[in-house]
Amino acid sequence: MPTIDNLQYSDEVADPPTHRIDDPNYNDNWDSSSAVNPHAQMPTFIGDGSTKVIEIGQYLQTNDGDVLIFRPSSSDGSVTINDPNLVDTNLSGGTLSAVSGAYATATGTAAEEITIDGSAFTTPDNVPAPEENVPGQVLDSLSIKVFQETGSGAATLNSKISISDGSTLVYDIGQNVLERNSVIVYVDGVKQTIGDYAINISDNSIEFTSPPAIDVPIEILSFGIGGVEILDYQQFIADGETGLFLTQADFDRTANIYVTVNGLQYDAGFIESTGVVDATDKTLVQFGTVPNRNDVIKIIVLGASTDLDSTLSSVVRVNQQEIIHDGSTRSYDLDNFVQLSRESAVSSTIVELNNSKLRGVDTVYYVYDGVTNKFTVGSDPLESAGSVLPQNVKVYVNGVQSTYIDDWVYSSTQKELTYVSQLYVGDTVKIENDLRAEYFLDNNNIRIKDSVSLTTGDSINVTWFGEYPSMSVVSDDYTGGKVKFRLPFKPVNISYVWVYLNGTRLKRDIDYTVDIDRQSLYIKDNTTSSDIISIVAFGNRTYKLPSAYEINKDMLNITRYSRYTADADVTLTKDLRYYDNTMTVTDATKLSDPILSKNIPGVVIVNNERIEYMLKDGNVLKQLRRGAYGTGIADTHSKDSLVIDTGTNNIISYADEQVRYDFVSDGSSNLIGPLDFIPTKELDTNWVAGTIPTDFGRCDSLEVFAGGTRLRKTSLKTYDEELGSYSPLADKTLEAEFAVDGSTKYIRITNPVPAGTRISIIKRIGKTWYDRGVTTATTGVTLLENTTPISVFIAEKSTRLPE
Repeated sequence: MPTIDNLQYSDEVADPPTHRIDDPNYNDNWDSSSAVNPHAQMPTFIGDGSTKVIEIGQYLQTNDGDVLIFRPSSSDGSVTINDPNLVDTNLSGGTLSAVSGAYATATGTAAEEITIDGSAFTTPDNVPAPEENVPGQVLDSLSIKVFQETGSGAATLNSKISISDGSTLVYDIGQNVLERNSVIVYVDGVKQTIGDYAINISDNSIEFTSPPAIDVPIEILSFGIGGVEILDYQQFIADGETGLFLTQADFDRTANIYVTVNGLQYDAGFIESTGVVDATDKTLVQFGTVPNRNDVIKIIVLGASTDLDSTLSSVVRVNQQEIIHDGSTRSYDLDNFVQLSRESAVSSTIVELNNSKLRGVDTVYYVYDGVTNKFTVGSDPLESAGSVLPQNVKVYVNGVQSTYIDDWVYSSTQKELTYVSQLYVGDTVKIENDLRAEYFLDNNNIRIKDSVSLTTGDSINVTWFGEYPSMSVVSDDYTGGKVKFRLPFKPVNISYVWVYLNGTRLKRDIDYTVDIDRQSLYIKDNTTSSDIISIVAFGNRTYKLPSAYEINKDMLNITRYSRYTADADVTLTKDLRYYDNTMTVTDATKLSDPILSKNIPGVVIVNNERIEYMLKDGNVLKQLRRGAYGTGIADTHSKDSLVIDTGTNNIISYADEQVRYDFVSDGSSNLIGPLDFIPTKELDTNWVAGTIPTDFGRCDSLEVFAGGTRLRKTSLKTYDEELGSYSPLADKTLEAEFAVDGSTKYIRITNPVPAGTRISIIKRIGKTWYDRGVTTATTGVTLLENTTPISVFIAEKSTRLPE
């Protein structure tokens, strides 16, 4: 039993002073005048493990109402907040008794259902107009979300190289794919076919039927989503009951849809959502047969577009067809192939004979600089003068085929092509020469040239793209004997460059590398002048799913920048109420981890409320702080609400720079300065001048503090009780507290401050997130198409567009 060495006694109940009345050295000869504790009247009680009664009557006389406090020797004297003798009200649960009215103290038995009513703060008796007479303040935060979308563009390419360990069967594809044909697999340079592997669309992986041999390279080529006039992309997991799937595309803009179920194209219809579901004027995809439970459904909604393929779809699709040569013909029809009026079909088609690529067209690619309109044809590989004839040449400007004589002329002896029609700076000029091409296309028919040796049973594999103009494919041949080869344009990354040596596909990073900035390709092995290097480059204007970023300014005037990834990856698994201290989500692994060592919490947004958490326990987030940064706390966030991660994983590595100018008021002048720049005056039709000169106005680029108090840059309406009892008759307008004239290096303070008061002027300096132009601030392309670290970071994760 612990020693109780701290016994306090009070004999004044109204305002009780307490004194310690025990001492371990107390005895019969106790001298209080010389003792450390002069109030001691008894020895300290030491428990023996059995005695339950403490005798104090022989030492101390007590009266009714006196308070005795016993504390163990380990106590520091602090009170226990839940001590029933100390708290004002002891709550142990609501009562269901009908005494004094049913449910008098609660609406139920749970702790959160207990209510305690005190006296009213405001009543009609003492405050006739509470909205005017009760002072208050508003603390709020501001959030600006900026969404980006491309609408059209090439499908994203990804080439993933793995080295087999001889046992692993499952390999990650590396990106989200629309259908099974969007994946091409090579094992040790040999193309595999479905049957050698299976594709799992739900988790974007492949699984081999048997493991590849040990130490052989496995290359997985995949194509993402791309096309023309893409209005929306959605992915669903079927529940086995629903046959209607809502998209975010406007119904009146929808011309077509493309749907896959478990990676296979599926015919579905679409209707307007109005009157069918809560959302109005949206495109609602309708299935004739309800998909099975756990089926993976992917939907692309498309706007109107001309010049479509045989599927009437403007989606970039990967098509592969194997032809077994029967010895009777060199001409074969390609299923569902349509030669479009835009771009070159033959340049966008890859033909392999027994796993060796046949030579295609040789291309000269050029971006018009405003000067050069003459181009040399047949220089690499070198062709003799007069060998390349006009019928061997096709010219495309910005993807549109030009006409011989009308638009261009060609001298075969000089191998010089002159473009005689109007060109504009930035136009792309693509000149194709098919002299050495080993195959030709005529509408949906492919013909293998007679110079190519064919044997009965040979395998001819043809790969082409639906909506191939979006891919902007450039096929070019080079003579070997060197290490460095110039690419036609700067690729997105190495995955967008395919290389063949004498028809054999080379492996990225193993056989060749690409220097993106120098727009160059490097072959690692030695080649000779008799070797032909074929390079297939894909365009860099790729389609990207919508992305967004958020600018958040909290009530402490702190500005934060973060990536805003509002997708359906993480949702609430049950309702989240305002008093809950934990929240459960579908997959907490996709949320940022808190950094306990630095006291940095994870942060999520649920229906615009920011919630911080310091602990992840499986899929349960704990140690919550609700309503962070000044956001409002909802009564209930319903099950399936999106949980948007704005923690450390999505923080943009950027901060505005600030320049501070300090001045000291002389107590008489309204003008503060001079600054080293002229502040910008904004145009504000609602500006109230009052005593401010009419040539002054609002300035948004500055923050001004006088004596530590922020000055308002705008006017404000406020209630003045001296003018009346009710608004709006009692409202008056307060002027802005500072202004600028836009022509001098001074600011004007509306009301002079006392002499000696420090006045701080803060100017925020931002940096451009876009690629810089040569003579302009940017190159004029959208943020998603830029290559700066911030733009790439934002585009790495997608979002859903607001409705």
